[in-house]
Amino acid sequence: IETRIEFPEEEVSLTQDEIKAVIGELIKTLEKLAGSYERGRALLEGVSIALVGRTNVGKSTLFNTLLQEERAIVTPYPGTTRDFIRENIMVSGMLVKLVDMAGFGQAQDPVEEEGIVRGQKQADKADGLLIVLDASREETEEDLDLLEKYRHKKKIVVFNKCDLPQKINRERILQGYERVPSVDLSALTGQNLDKLRELIVEVFSPSVDKNEEIVLHEHQKILIDQMIAHLKEALSLLERGYTEEFVAEELREAVVLFAKIRGEIKPQEVLEQIFGRFCIGK
Repeated sequence: IETRIEFPEEEVSLTQDEIKAVIGELIKTLEKLAGSYERGRALLEGVSIALVGRTNVGKSTLFNTLLQEERAIVTPYPGTTRDFIRENIMVSGMLVKLVDMAGFGQAQDPVEEEGIVRGQKQADKADGLLIVLDASREETEEDLDLLEKYRHKKKIVVFNKCDLPQKINRERILQGYERVPSVDLSALTGQNLDKLRELIVEVFSPSVDKNEEIVLHEHQKILIDQMIAHLKEALSLLERGYTEEFVAEELREAVVLFAKIRGEIKPQEVLEQIFGRFCIGK
């Protein structure tokens, strides 16, 4: 396009359909690359997983068991955890940012209420959830509401306290969530804890092909999104019948953004490409 603009007397074999096809392919490639950002971020920064559930279902015990240390205070009294606690653990080589928080339910005082509000914010921001249920008690509407509230988030349903007589109706809990993985375990004894670790990796680990290019940094993602916008505008201009000068301006902006990602590209280099590829002035 630059060649046709700079040297209009030269015959360059390039149709508008060919230009549209190349720009279209570029857009597809960049959109795929931009879509890899969430996986790249997870690889670089780890995944955040929040433990959610009603009060006194054993979230803090499970938190401590996964950490293999007494980090969260555990008592038989509901509402012990007032604020969220965050710790990092490694699960099969994957960095996990584990978050324990106040149990959901009816707050007994303003402090507990504030803890619930903060916990909900952490759950909303998390990459995934461990929804912890007390299998030794019958399920409640609050349990069912919790699954519905986070229907669209990645999650594992943890039926805790499997070392006690079981009262929960698993079929009722998982009705409509057949594809959501679940595990029976005892946070107190550590029974089936290895199974939970396997599920954490299986469900939350970003799946990446070894040959796939991945965007790791938000700055790169922003630049790629801006490149896509300019390329789409170039395509739109062509389809609306604008001349190639207008199209070239959008492509130049995309090249500048590309230069920011890969290193500086100077106008002289564009001219060198033209003279290297086309028989100009000969």
